[in-house]
Amino acid sequence: MAFSYDLATSVGRLRLILTDTRQETAWFADEELTYLLGAAGGDLYGAAYEATNILLMDGARRAQSYTNEQGSVDETAALATLQAMRDDFKARAVSLLPTVLVTELAPFPSDPNSTV
Repeated sequence: MAFSYDLATSVGRLRLILTDTRQETAWFADEELTYLLGAAGGDLYGAAYEATNILLMDGARRAQSYTNEQGSVDETAALATLQAMRDDFKARAVSLLPTVLVTELAPFPSDPNSTV
C-alpha cells in the first residue's frame, strides 16, 4: 500500500481533509485516493465525501455495541461523527452540485434585440 503525505499534491491535501495523515494508521492507499479524486473531477471535498461513504459502509458492517464485566463499548458512536463529516464534505463539494445542460439559447425579453 503506497502512502505519501505531501501538501503540495492533491492526494496530500485530501489526506489532510480526511485526517488520514499517518502511515501507520492510514485508511487509504495513494492509488485509492487518486481514483476518488479522478471520479470527483479533482474536487477535494467531492473525493472526501466519497471516501467517508466508504468508511461509513465499512464501519457499519463491523460496528458493535456491547457491555461486559469491564464496561460498555459502543463503536457505533463513531459512525455518527463520520456521518457529520460526510454531510459537511457534501455541502462543500463542487462536484456534487446539480448541473444544467443548456442545448440552445432562446431570446430573453430584456434583450434589446428580442422580438418576444
